Amino acid sequence: MPTLLLVDDDPGSLAVMYDLLLPDGYLMKTAKSGAEALDCLLDGIPDVIITDIMMPRMDGFELCRRLRAAPLTKAVPIVVVTALGARSDMARAIEAGATDFISKPVSGVEVRARVRSMVRIAGDHRTLQQLLTLRTDLTNMVVHDLRNPLMVILLAAATLQRMLPDCPEALHRIQRQVVRLQQLIDDLLVIAKSEAGVVVAKLSDVDADALAALVLDDCGPVAETAHIALHSRVTADGPLAIDVALIRRCLENLVLNAIKFSPPGTTVSLDIVRNEAGTSIDVSDEGPGVPEAIRESLFERFVTGAHGEANVSQTGLGLAFSRMAVEAHGGTIAVNPRPLRGSIFRIELPPVSRGERAG
Repeated sequence: MPTLLLVDDDPGSLAVMYDLLLPDGYLMKTAKSGAEALDCLLDGIPDVIITDIMMPRMDGFELCRRLRAAPLTKAVPIVVVTALGARSDMARAIEAGATDFISKPVSGVEVRARVRSMVRIAGDHRTLQQLLTLRTDLTNMVVHDLRNPLMVILLAAATLQRMLPDCPEALHRIQRQVVRLQQLIDDLLVIAKSEAGVVVAKLSDVDADALAALVLDDCGPVAETAHIALHSRVTADGPLAIDVALIRRCLENLVLNAIKFSPPGTTVSLDIVRNEAGTSIDVSDEGPGVPEAIRESLFERFVTGAHGEANVSQTGLGLAFSRMAVEAHGGTIAVNPRPLRGSIFRIELPPVSRGERAG
């Protein structure tokens, strides 16, 4: 049974609204002030909140703002009842978080229709949240179940390497691909957490030169096989305040992506610049470039930009992961063409105060 919270300092108006909605079978709670309405939330979150605007002490505008600021009520539909007719007042209510309006004097037909609409919206939101939770749970289970067989494969390859010393390259290839699968699994987990709103960057200080060296070392075997040179340039007046695991994986994705689309004999560059304005990281290549039509959508899940290249394997997850990792730091990521040929993937991270670092 849908639950409504009616808020009005006028007992007469409160009774009228209650009587109008009673035939529709709602479970209704009432509050005579904004403060009392907030106290009512301790007993449970209603499906729809209907509040008067003109109330003493805490008016409807302030109540809307407080409801939208609280995690448990930020998505609850709020219907404001007002005798105010000015457009500026309507705009103020929308900015405060109101979902819909009912004008005084109220019409029974209008009130019931608008509330039914808000109840449907609340139901749709609950269903969506349940589906997102289910998908996140399924992703977590799949990630967990995939790790075990991959670990067995990795251990078996290490055993074979000791037993069969004549074919080390094939076994190294198996090990590298297992590690790559583990990284893809980690990407899926981070994407699922991001959609659930739980990805938080745990910041710590890291040396920029050391970070660049780690990323290029991880990507070195792939670059060597593709006959691509890797180059880094670091200009930093201090350590980077980042979530090392997230940014390292992000940069690995970008460098590996650049290697995929670079012709043999070219160079992929990783440039890191840190100053008082923040941190700028560029990954540039000399490949065919990213078509303008897909530059905005390239960082969405399962979107790939093959650029007309044949035999290029892609999952459409690496760049989506990179965007989520960067956004977890409050930063931005974009791709632009180089002046002559190729692309530049640029990450911009804001400056970080000492108090924001982990530990």
